Amino acid sequence: MKAPFAILGVSKHPEGVVACGSGNFPIAVGLAASKLGIPATVVMPDDAPAAKREMALHSGSEVLLVPRSDFVDCAELEAKARGLPLLHPFRDASMLVGSCSLGVELARAMKDEGSPDDAIVVACGGGGLAAGTSLGLRISGVENDIYVAEPEHYPRLYAAFNV
Repeated sequence: MKAPFAILGVSKHPEGVVACGSGNFPIAVGLAASKLGIPATVVMPDDAPAAKREMALHSGSEVLLVPRSDFVDCAELEAKARGLPLLHPFRDASMLVGSCSLGVELARAMKDEGSPDDAIVVACGGGGLAAGTSLGLRISGVENDIYVAEPEHYPRLYAAFNV
């Protein structure tokens, strides 16, 4: 469901959008914009995983790489300079709803398949997907353990907790 909500966020702005993120979010926005014929600029930290940067480039978006410490501020400035809305993976309510809907879908699938004892592992890049999915699971009544996993060679969350 994340992609449909990305499409909704993009489709409301036929003049174009600016998005920021370090992982799947800028890719989803770029693909949605490309599919709808809407221009998109994505601002990513220059230390984002190479595979994510490459996929964002192939989504059809203009990709701006900036220092991690400034990337959200740069995205805000870019959006303002272009007169376009900024889509953010967890500051934008409609984008968070997309991640939340994934948790609701997982809860429904677990119930339908009779697998209520499973633990859930959620991918974590910038945190928006993990937060929204976890919220969707909890509001659906899932009480299972939820684990957040991140790429071994890009442990941003681990590093943040071990400062």
